[in-house]
Amino acid sequence: MSAAPRDAGERRREPRVEHWQPCTYETSETPGESPVSDQVGDAVTLDQSTEGMLLLMEKSPAPTKMLEIHTSHSLGRKTLLVFDIRWVRPVEVPAVGHYYLVGCRRTFGPYHYLQF
Repeated sequence: MSAAPRDAGERRREPRVEHWQPCTYETSETPGESPVSDQVGDAVTLDQSTEGMLLLMEKSPAPTKMLEIHTSHSLGRKTLLVFDIRWVRPVEVPAVGHYYLVGCRRTFGPYHYLQF
């Protein structure tokens, strides 16, 4: 895993729209492995496009992990998206501490559901 996109092939290919939204996440092994979740938490989406998303996270996800992102809309409506982690970069947020910017490419979703 690199601290930034490795080459032009990993850079965003489509325009991104600034969209700050709280979300929850869960990491899991890459597809084909048994679905074991080892990291769960809260994050914030900073921008997104049709194929990718930039997240601000408290913990750095492992490079072999997939991110399952759950966003809330209203009255129990949620959306599930699954992303492949492309890069991670540490950042210092003044008066708050160390965080990580995580660049992701969508592999599944969106899947809309209701949570009761």
